[in-house]
Amino acid sequence: MELGKKQLDIVILILFFLVVSISVWIFKLNALTTTFLYLVIPSAYLLFRYPKFRKRTLVFALPTGIFLSIVIHYVGEANSVWSNNTQLPRIFTYLPLDSFIWYPAWVIAITAIYQIFLDFKHRDQKISKNYKWLIIILFGFFSAFIVWLLIGSPRIEYGYARLFALPIIFPVVYILIRKPILIPRLFKFSLALLVFVLVYEIVALRLQHWTFPGEYSSLIYFFGVGVPIEELILWVVLGGASLAAYFETFMDDLK
Repeated sequence: MELGKKQLDIVILILFFLVVSISVWIFKLNALTTTFLYLVIPSAYLLFRYPKFRKRTLVFALPTGIFLSIVIHYVGEANSVWSNNTQLPRIFTYLPLDSFIWYPAWVIAITAIYQIFLDFKHRDQKISKNYKWLIIILFGFFSAFIVWLLIGSPRIEYGYARLFALPIIFPVVYILIRKPILIPRLFKFSLALLVFVLVYEIVALRLQHWTFPGEYSSLIYFFGVGVPIEELILWVVLGGASLAAYFETFMDDLK
């Protein structure tokens, strides 16, 4: 039986992921090269194959990715939530230029995968009127970030949970209350991404692309590397669903 376009692309992406994972591990590829293989190339492939999703994906992903690259990464490194071993120079101590590639590529990949393979009920590619609120919220958090810098960047212990739990969990809870019909879709999305994100996490930690030098509730070990439980819950399990929930709220129609 001939595979449909989407089914064929799922097979291609899975095979590509397996080849990349094996190659990164055998050849000990650096973090930047791994980012291009895991995130940039699949994102570019999907946007090329499905041009009708290109506009909304980029309109959502670019400001969101740049915000994550600057604010979230800086605050995370400054509070020892994580630390990246980078190939490109750093600016302002805690801001590697690599982050300006990783975060937008991650948002593009997650957003494109969600729209193409799971958001079957979209009727058009219009940008929601709620998009302005996304820009306002990002600007508000960026302003708070500048204030945080001006008052001396006070350090927060157990920063992963205290800084990032609420903004990651809140959109999923919002969808649960506002549009519970979407929860099965978000659950399927998280489940579909789980193995891929976890494999990426383990490979990156084994090759020390990033480390976790701070305080965490506990560590769970996979193949000799310790993953903070905060990382498992907030990024591995909920990261994709949270981003999809933001997309539904600010870019799509909650349908």
